[in-house]
Amino acid sequence: MKRKGQSATEYLMTYGWALLAIAIVGALLYMYVFSNKECIKKVDGFKDQGVVVVPNQYQVYTNGSIVFMVENRLQENATVKKIVITDDKGNEVSSCTPATTVELYPGERKAAGVGGDFCQTLTAPVANEGACKKIGIKITYGSESGLSNAIASGSIIAQYVKP
Repeated sequence: MKRKGQSATEYLMTYGWALLAIAIVGALLYMYVFSNKECIKKVDGFKDQGVVVVPNQYQVYTNGSIVFMVENRLQENATVKKIVITDDKGNEVSSCTPATTVELYPGERKAAGVGGDFCQTLTAPVANEGACKKIGIKITYGSESGLSNAIASGSIIAQYVKP
């Protein structure tokens, strides 16, 4: 009787590892070769912050132009003091200190970047049409209750389009 149990255990140990390796290779092939590589627009990291970038309210162009909506989620007025754009490695690409005071009332949205309400000189890294890149955004703001240099930071994932 002992020989049957040992034989079954050896069989499972030998072929079990081979089947596991085949399953891993199959999963990797599916993920990197056969899966849909569509760029999914996403805003990440602004959750529970006072001033945020509004999801699905941004556009990045192949020449580096960028425009996005900034929203005040505080229960009081907020003043945008500076915006910094970084590449996917965290290197600063551009920044803007608004020439005039940009005040956002609670729940108010304003566009920043090219063609927006303020900071029209902001740029993102340049890329080819269809490229999907992660772009960091850091917003420095103040509020009526005494916040003077609060920082809201996060990133967007964007697919580049022609201007």
